[in-house]
Amino acid sequence: MGNKLVYLLSLCTMVLAGCSEKGRIVPEPQPVQRGVYITLGVKSVSETGTGGTADIEYPVDEGGVMGGNQHVKTVYLYIFSESGEYLACEDIGWEDYFSSGLPDGTASMKYKVKYEGFQYGEEYTFMALGLSDGAETLYGFPDAGETGDPENITVSLADGQSWKGISTSEVFVGTESFVPGSGSDVTVELFRRMAGVVGYFKNAPKEAESIMISLYQGQNTRMPLLERQQTPEFLDFINSPVSESEGKLLVDIALDGTLSPEQMISGGAYVMPAAAPVPGQITSEAEYTLKLELVAGDGTILQTRRIRLPEDDGLNSGSTGSGTGIIDTESAYRYPVVANHFYAIGSPDSPVDLQGEGGDLVITIDPTWEGEVDLGISEKQ
Repeated sequence: MGNKLVYLLSLCTMVLAGCSEKGRIVPEPQPVQRGVYITLGVKSVSETGTGGTADIEYPVDEGGVMGGNQHVKTVYLYIFSESGEYLACEDIGWEDYFSSGLPDGTASMKYKVKYEGFQYGEEYTFMALGLSDGAETLYGFPDAGETGDPENITVSLADGQSWKGISTSEVFVGTESFVPGSGSDVTVELFRRMAGVVGYFKNAPKEAESIMISLYQGQNTRMPLLERQQTPEFLDFINSPVSESEGKLLVDIALDGTLSPEQMISGGAYVMPAAAPVPGQITSEAEYTLKLELVAGDGTILQTRRIRLPEDDGLNSGSTGSGTGIIDTESAYRYPVVANHFYAIGSPDSPVDLQGEGGDLVITIDPTWEGEVDLGISEKQ
């Protein structure tokens, strides 16, 4: 009888130790001893849409999927607790894994997580960050990702870095939740957080010395790391424009007057997301998000062309009157610059003919530009 009493008392103690204040039995958290493996992948996928850039590699149709190039060099894995507390950051060794050469298409690798503090039953967040060559220094990673809740992490220029480096630097990000002991594999896919602007041209006037593509205001120097709301109201940006007037210039293609009329010239740049211009915000009568200019050697502007959306494009909020019943005929010129969108003016197969005055240009935007596209450009000096 005495032995039975001791057993019952011990069992009761165990149950009480595992009860919450509501009476629910909760097992004591136990550290995870076995290895945790995750798969991280960077895609190079793109589909047609609307936009504009110069000197980005144009996506190619591969069995119904538009594929570009990606050149991620470094991938960091951040681990956050259920409450959003930063726990650890690990360099997964992306470049070392592909020791024979970094992949330029869709690629993935399996990685064993080094962090050993996981508790059974707790929910964690894995956040993977992919960076092209130069982006790590420009934006101050990995330290910039260790600032707490991933929802509040922003990408911004590190101390002493110039906004001119944005045009050649890329950022990819992806998140996935993880519950130790759930038995499920974890895969984190990384998506581009920048937009790309590219243009393809031919038959430039002999007197033109440069082709310029500009934004309506100075390009932004900060952006959310994780995607924010994009519809119905576009909130996936941080208004932080470059104050210098030259900050509006995204693409500057130099001409030397030796090109044949049919020879294609191109150029492009990465750019952070930006809101569409508000009617009346721009003093010029020609309101726009993007414009193209042909400039002579003495600075004279030979041509100016606004860059508009195609008919009924999804980024044109005014094409339906925005619910007011009043159609905004200029709304096709005012559109947001959206992350992971490829804005193309012309294409390698159909470059824009710059002969004569011409009219406004129609862009093509790719809404699912997931891989890193090779811009083929150098940092602005």
